[in-house]
Amino acid sequence: MYSNALKELTSTQWEFFAQDVLWHIGYEIIEGPSEGSDQGKDLIVRKDKFKYLVSCKHYINSNRSIGTAIEQRIMDRIIRHDCDGFIAFYSTWASSDLKSEFSQLRENKRIPVKLIAILYLLQVS
Repeated sequence: MYSNALKELTSTQWEFFAQDVLWHIGYEIIEGPSEGSDQGKDLIVRKDKFKYLVSCKHYINSNRSIGTAIEQRIMDRIIRHDCDGFIAFYSTWASSDLKSEFSQLRENKRIPVKLIAILYLLQVS
């Protein structure tokens, strides 16, 4: 039911959807979606002392996973935007390579990383 509605969202609408979901689960919105070049950030949110860079990727229509070729320079972007952590808000799923990079950020750099994969959540509900 919801997957059809999600497929109709544009990339910009996907960013506003991400903002709504994150707000509803308790994140404070520091910066919302913007027009034009975003310098590697779609949103900035805060929860419990941590400020997160949010990256929104909307690939539900192609059914492609998000990999390291699409999601690049995560640590550099976190630093550039003065954030403490990273939230990946995807309409599909992260590739094994990207999940590995998330693990390295968590374990080696002590960076909080959260993955919200909406298509996966719809399939397991």
